[in-house]
Amino acid sequence: MITINNVDFNGKFELTLGEFTSQKLTDYIARYQNEFTIELLGVELYDLYVANSSNPEFVIIEDPLIFQSNCGKIYKSLGMKDMLMGFIFFMYGRDLPTQQTVTGAVKQSSENSMHPSNVNALLWQRYNESVTSYEAIQAYIRENSDVYPTFRGMKNESIIPYF
Repeated sequence: MITINNVDFNGKFELTLGEFTSQKLTDYIARYQNEFTIELLGVELYDLYVANSSNPEFVIIEDPLIFQSNCGKIYKSLGMKDMLMGFIFFMYGRDLPTQQTVTGAVKQSSENSMHPSNVNALLWQRYNESVTSYEAIQAYIRENSDVYPTFRGMKNESIIPYF
């Protein structure tokens, strides 16, 4: 089973963490890693994956994957870890500017910089890259349904940003 930690969020998924944000990211990882993996595989296949994640049929969908389907379409997955980190990055980055206080929801401000919109913050691009891997993994599973007979994953769609 894939392990994601706060320290994994660097490079393309770089997040600056501090005393007050580190635990929040840990909570997002705990919530969304399982949620997106269950939606990807369906409940029964997820349970098999958790129990047998080192089996070859699960290692192949965890790792980066490029294949051509029977109808000729080429699919590319950057791997489940990259996919999950993109989804978690999106969820965390989307929610971070707004904090709940006793007076209600407030937006943070800074003296030295301005917050970009979600479109400019590249959040939706990271989400859509993850959807591409998500779709590739599901397409591979469907093409090999004899290996994954309990697959009942849910569809996930790209985000179209509005300006």
